[in-house]
Amino acid sequence: MTIHHTEQIDKIQLERQLEIERTLLGMVIKGKEHKRGHIMEHLSREMFIGHTNLEIFDMIQDQYKRHGIKRLDADALINDYKGKQFKNGVFEALLDLNYEFITDVNCDFYIERLQEIWQQRAAESCKSLEDFKELETKKNQFEKKKKKTISFI
Repeated sequence: MTIHHTEQIDKIQLERQLEIERTLLGMVIKGKEHKRGHIMEHLSREMFIGHTNLEIFDMIQDQYKRHGIKRLDADALINDYKGKQFKNGVFEALLDLNYEFITDVNCDFYIERLQEIWQQRAAESCKSLEDFKELETKKNQFEKKKKKTISFI
């Protein structure tokens, strides 16, 4: 495989991850209440690599911790964060998510894809046995949440 070919694969994988992140964020702010909580319980900030997506996730996470699923919708986020300072494009990206039609029907598919990508990236960055053990603990936590909510959805 040539370097150029490897770079193309990396770019495609990056674009795929960013799209999955964006899809899940859209599902949270536009989806049904019970799906919002389900999605938030299965994500963590370390899974996000897109800076804009990460900032939006942090906004959503903050709302979720303070108000639960009731104020995770796009209108509440936009109203609560209107006028605050954000890096370039973050607030605009949130507005875009509000106007995009996204269904939450396949949320588990997207959650699993993002978790798989995160796990692979995290495993590649492990430098010690302790790092691998910590990663395994996090993976197990997500698996427990999945088993607990599988009958709910």
